Amino acid sequence: MQCECRNEVEAKVRERIEATLPEGFADYHARLDSYGFAMMGNQMTTRLMIPYQGEVMVPKKAGGMKKQKIKMSVAATYCPFCGKRAVAEDPASEEA
Repeated sequence: MQCECRNEVEAKVRERIEATLPEGFADYHARLDSYGFAMMGNQMTTRLMIPYQGEVMVPKKAGGMKKQKIKMSVAATYCPFCGKRAVAEDPASEEA
């Protein structure tokens, strides 16, 4: 991502949650999930990965049906917090 929203949102959520915890709490660890690394050409970047899951009934070779799970992630093109593009536009592609 081109922005610092992940760090800013994690800090804000942490501050709000810590305010609700009892005095003397210890070992609080939390983070926003669903961020992963993506390869874009020869560059690695962090992208928000939105989980997608489902189930479907598919035919068996021997007859009948079986349940098959579908599990994948969709990479966000824009930051859901500030709206900036996840990856900077390539200036070379604009000239063409």
